[in-house]
Amino acid sequence: KAEIVVSTAIHEFQGLAMLEAAGAGARPLVPDALCYPEQYGKEYRYRPGSPDSLASKLEKWLTAGLPEPADVSYWHSRALKDEWNQIFKDLDVLDEDSDADQIT
Repeated sequence: KAEIVVSTAIHEFQGLAMLEAAGAGARPLVPDALCYPEQYGKEYRYRPGSPDSLASKLEKWLTAGLPEPADVSYWHSRALKDEWNQIFKDLDVLDEDSDADQIT
């Protein structure tokens, strides 16, 4: 039911909780660092390590209106399935060409 979800993370690998919240329709407000720049447009990011930047962006959203929900459909398993299948096929080809798995 939340309309905004905020991250103040200074350490993050995948940002899964933020992706889940954004996928449910909450607008992500995240630092412009870590994994977030590749997941969210500039309108959802604030200067990392700057409480003033976070507060300013949040105030803007609360007074001028929220941005559209972030499109995180690219990160759904349905969208990534073909990409991952190709990666695994490529790995199989590399394994077949490699002598590394042969014991001498």
